[in-house]
Amino acid sequence: MIHTYSLVHDDLPCMDDDDLRRGRPTLHVKFDEATAVLAGDALHTEAFATLAELSEASLAPALVRTLAFAAGLEGMVGGRSSISPPKGAARARRSSRRSTAANRPRSSPPLSRWGRSAPGRVPPISAGSASTG
Repeated sequence: MIHTYSLVHDDLPCMDDDDLRRGRPTLHVKFDEATAVLAGDALHTEAFATLAELSEASLAPALVRTLAFAAGLEGMVGGRSSISPPKGAARARRSSRRSTAANRPRSSPPLSRWGRSAPGRVPPISAGSASTG
């Protein structure tokens, strides 16, 4: 689910602006951009729901935290933000008429939720964060 969500979002006009994936129209081309964003968001959320509903409930908090770390700022999202601007970003900024700020170059904000943790390392779960009550 996370992999598919990342592909859907990467194909969007504001990111890589790809019209085809494996020779087939991307989701935003086949339907529309809003549908693609919502579909990707739904897949992302469903991945967490799937982990949270595991029959071995004691594992769920650690697995959810691990997925959040791997898919979030220290993982996939942080990695994406470290890449040079997406192909579609400059075009999207140029075509935006909503704000003059959209036409100014942007610098990437620091994307670290976990402070000094190295990318790829999940911070340890404290005793209080794994409780269910």
